[in-house]
Amino acid sequence: MNPIPLAVLLAPAGIGLLLSVLLTPIVGRMAVRLGVVAKPRADRWAGRPVPMLGGVAIFIATAAGLLLGGGELRSTAAGILLGGLFLLVVGALDDRFSFRPQTKLVAQILGACVVTGFGVGFALNPFQSVNILVSIFWIVAIINAINLMDNMDGLAAGVSLIASAFLAFQFAEAGAPSRAALAAALAGGLGGFLCFNFPPARIFMGDAGSLSVGLLLGGMSLSNALAAGQKLGALSVMAGPALVLAIPILDVLLVTVTRVLRGQPISQGGRDHSSHRLIRMGLSERKALLVFYALAVVAGISGLQLAQGIGRLRALFYVALSWIPLGLFFAWLAKVRVETEPMSPKGRMGLVIGWVFKRRMMEVVMDLALAYICFCTAYGLRFDFSLLPEYKEQVSTSIPWVLGLTLACYQSMGVYGGVWENYGIRDVIRFGKAAGAATLCCIAVAVVLYRYHAYPRSVFPLFGVLLFLSTLGVRTSFQFFEILLVEAGPRRAVIFGIGPSALAAYAHLTAGEGRGIVAAFVDPKGERAARIYGLPVVTLKDLARLNGELPHERLVIVEDGLPPGCVEALRVHASQNGKILQLYQSRLSDWPAA
Repeated sequence: MNPIPLAVLLAPAGIGLLLSVLLTPIVGRMAVRLGVVAKPRADRWAGRPVPMLGGVAIFIATAAGLLLGGGELRSTAAGILLGGLFLLVVGALDDRFSFRPQTKLVAQILGACVVTGFGVGFALNPFQSVNILVSIFWIVAIINAINLMDNMDGLAAGVSLIASAFLAFQFAEAGAPSRAALAAALAGGLGGFLCFNFPPARIFMGDAGSLSVGLLLGGMSLSNALAAGQKLGALSVMAGPALVLAIPILDVLLVTVTRVLRGQPISQGGRDHSSHRLIRMGLSERKALLVFYALAVVAGISGLQLAQGIGRLRALFYVALSWIPLGLFFAWLAKVRVETEPMSPKGRMGLVIGWVFKRRMMEVVMDLALAYICFCTAYGLRFDFSLLPEYKEQVSTSIPWVLGLTLACYQSMGVYGGVWENYGIRDVIRFGKAAGAATLCCIAVAVVLYRYHAYPRSVFPLFGVLLFLSTLGVRTSFQFFEILLVEAGPRRAVIFGIGPSALAAYAHLTAGEGRGIVAAFVDPKGERAARIYGLPVVTLKDLARLNGELPHERLVIVEDGLPPGCVEALRVHASQNGKILQLYQSRLSDWPAA
């Protein structure tokens, strides 16, 4: 099919946007009269009554944008719309009468059956029944992902808007006018609704919106997989849609895994989603939203690249480059403590097993995946991602012993067992030695068994460099996220004092959950250095201008070596500027005699 000009999508998107802006306030007033209002609850984010049923405005605007914007109502788009209409009604009734989770799950499966009944689905294998079951599971999973992500003002609507916009681009590129118009109309409808849902929200989409929007996205992503799968094969059938919808998928995985480990029901409401965790790290609600919007854009761009007809090796590179950082980000969020109900004994045992044993097993699995990706990427870089058949065969036969040697070298050189939040220079050197040893061992095997001249000479050095960089990047990712996101939050402290105790105070504060982030070190003796840990060093005279240049909440005094008058000056400064004054004590002393 020939690509569709993007200008054609402006009409359905514009109609959807305009109607959504006009209908959303009307639907909000109707929800208030009907009593469909979200009331404050302990397990919900909203702290005030907010009308729901915003999904009604979104769906009407989407359908009108498709029908009036020049889009063709073909069978696939009609099936997706019909399934969305069914879940819109179910969701609206649930917003009013609160159905049980089992009832909603049955309704979701029925809606997915409606979509697949119109021929929408994955084409994974020759067995149509298996394709249908996988497609139903996928649609239900996306519905629940959007439903669970609808936990904070503007989150589900914004992420869904970005995903639908990228789906529209992909459909336009694939020459699918009906699906492109539907995706564009949905993006417009969500955009108009977001004008009223961005924090502080004046209306919620409710289950009427999250269920119907989830089905529309799930159904359209299945259609997109069929278009992209013709170019890339089985890899894109799952990877393409998963990349476009990566943020809701990872959020539901985070909630599911952590609740299972705690022994908490998955269907229960709570403040343990990825958005809540990011806010607990110190970000404001709007900044947290922007972070997730940015992640959704990155995931969408990666999915768009995957649908451009690139080769399998380059596709693998894009998938790894997207999913690994996103997965690490959500793994970092998983370590944030959240307010939950007391754990059951089963949940406590799951936590013990998870953090002692499963975490190490996941490190091993991750390193195997990294080694595989690095080895394939080394060949791809060497041959510009266009391999001859003999080199493809060479990669396939070499992978088993390359992975085995890498794992053996990592284990023998002590790569496993560290704490990701506390890696330092010694660990970096250890990673370099392990990657170098793995590279040398691979070269030795290639020389002994296969004659090294049969291999491209630059492949193994490239593999070693990529392996070291990926190992270093993955294991320092948590520290990177702390610096990038947490220290951008509002809870900052100035450490007064330079020396071992001040560095210990820095380590103590940054080891918390984003609640003691250091903004600057202060030298009490007036001896200026450029930076310590990348943070500016200032003097006591600079405190007056710190509020404007480096906003902070606390002054942390290190007791060692304070000159006379400093404590009093700091006390006065804290009192006049509303700062919290704290004392950090760190000393080593002999154990008292019995």
